[in-house]
Amino acid sequence: MHSSGEPHDEAPWSVGFCDCFSDMKTCCMACLCPCIAFGRISEIVDKGSTCK
Repeated sequence: MHSSGEPHDEAPWSVGFCDCFSDMKTCCMACLCPCIAFGRISEIVDKGSTCK
């Protein structure tokens, strides 16, 4: 979010809310190796954050 509280320009969702099996590679990786999935999500979140 911007300092004004408004969200960034974000891409729309690419899959439906209950469509978790449409990407089987990511689904299996998240179920079998959750630490890798967590690390990838952390990297994505860190790139979008700012620290002052």
